[in-house]
Amino acid sequence: MEAYSSSTTVLESIDETVGVALNEIKITSNKAAQPIQPIKKKRSPLKDQKLSAVDTLGNVYTTPEFTLKDIISAVPKHCFRKNNWISFSYILQDASALIVLGILTHYYIMPMVDNVFLRFVCWCLYSFGLGAFMTGLWVVGHDCSHNAFSETMILNDIVGWFLHSYTLEPFFAWKDGHNAHHKSNANIQKDNAWVPIERERYLRQHGVKTLKEIGEEAPVVTLLNIIIRHLIGFFLHIVVNASGQYYSRFYPGEPDTFANRLKTSHFNPKSPIFSERFRNNLSLHIVSDIGVLITIISQYYIYSVLGYGWFNFMVNYFIPYLWFNHWVVLITFLQHFDPILPKYDDSAWTYVRGGCCTIDRSLGFLGKYITHLVSEAHVIHHFCPTIPHYHAMEATEAIKPVMGEHYKSTDESLFVSVYKVSRLCQFVEGSNGMLMFRNTNNLGVPPQADDKQ
Repeated sequence: MEAYSSSTTVLESIDETVGVALNEIKITSNKAAQPIQPIKKKRSPLKDQKLSAVDTLGNVYTTPEFTLKDIISAVPKHCFRKNNWISFSYILQDASALIVLGILTHYYIMPMVDNVFLRFVCWCLYSFGLGAFMTGLWVVGHDCSHNAFSETMILNDIVGWFLHSYTLEPFFAWKDGHNAHHKSNANIQKDNAWVPIERERYLRQHGVKTLKEIGEEAPVVTLLNIIIRHLIGFFLHIVVNASGQYYSRFYPGEPDTFANRLKTSHFNPKSPIFSERFRNNLSLHIVSDIGVLITIISQYYIYSVLGYGWFNFMVNYFIPYLWFNHWVVLITFLQHFDPILPKYDDSAWTYVRGGCCTIDRSLGFLGKYITHLVSEAHVIHHFCPTIPHYHAMEATEAIKPVMGEHYKSTDESLFVSVYKVSRLCQFVEGSNGMLMFRNTNNLGVPPQADDKQ
C-alpha cells in the first residue's frame, strides 16, 4: 500500500503563495518562452495588525504577538521524537484492559449477581468502561493520523487504520479532513471541525430577521441538544460532515438537506472536504472503507452467525460505541468552544492566532490514564501536532511562558463546562476580523444591537 500523508509542515500550512499555471509558458514574438511566475496572493493587512475584542465574559482579548518559531524553539527537541515501544505500550494497555474487563465481567462478576437492578448497574458500568478504553485506542490512532505514533510513515498508517476502523472511522479519509482542520483551526471560512454559527446564519436558522425575535432557549432544550450531539455527533460528522464547514460554502444555492450533505461525507471519494490530492487517490478511499466494512461484518458474524446474540452485541460494542462517541464529542467540542476564545474571519486569521483558539481541560484520572491527555494537552497539539501524546504535557509546560495570557486552561468539570458553554456560545459575531461568541440567553456580554448590523 502506498504510504500517504495529508500532513504538511506547519510552515507550509501558513504559506500565502498560490502557484498559478506553473507548467504554462508565456510566448512572445520577440523573446524565448519564459515560465510564468507564481502569483502572490495579496496579504490582508488585518493579519498583521494587533486586533482586540471583548469576549463573552467581558474580558478584552488581544491577538498574540509571538511567532510559531518562538513556540517550536521553546519545546525540548526530544518531545518531537517517537518511540515505537512506548507507542505500542499504550495499545497494549488499552487492548488488555478491554479483554480483562470482558473476561472478569462475563465469567466472574455477572454469574455471582442475581438481583435484576444490580445486574443492570453492572452492565452499565461495564459498557462505560469499554467505551472509555475504546476512546483511548482512538486517541492513539489520532496520533497515527499526525505521524506522531512512529517515525515510520507506513507504520503510522497501518496502526491508525486498524484502530480507527474499530470505531467505524474511514482512517485515511478522516486523516485528510482532520489535517485540513489543523491547517485552518478557528478560520470561520476554512475550518472543518466545530465551525460555529455566524450571527446571520443563526437568524436564518430561526427564520427571523432580528435577535429580538428569538427568545431565551429553555434549559431543557439545551440539555436535549447536548444529549443528541453526544450520542451521535461524531458518527454524523463522519457521515454528513456535521459540525464541519457550512454546506452552502461548498454548494451555494443548494438546500442544506441530509441527502445533499451526503456529498460532503467522509465516505464520498469526491467530497469537497478533502484535499485535491486525496480526492484523486481512490485506492486509499477503498482501503479506508474496507476497514469499516470489516468491523461491521465481524460484529455481525460474532453476534449473529456464531450466535452470541444481540444482547452481547449491545453491551460489548454498541453501547460502548455510544460512550466512545460521547467522549470524543465532549472532549473536542470543549477544546474549541469557550466564551473566552475567539474565532477569525479568513482576512484576519493566521496559523498562530488559530492555534491560540483552543483550551486545555482536565479529565482527571480518566484523562491521565485512559484518554492519554488528549483533553489536557490540546493547545500544544495545534501548534505542534507531530508531538506524541506522552511528551505533550512536558511540551505544554515549555510553551506556557511564551504564550503568556494566551495559554488557556481550566480544571472545571467537563460536565459542568459543556452545559455552560452550550448556553453561552450560540453564535459568533464581530466587525474587525475577530469573532466572539454571543447568545440570546441573556448571559454575558449581549450581542450587538440589531440596528448596528
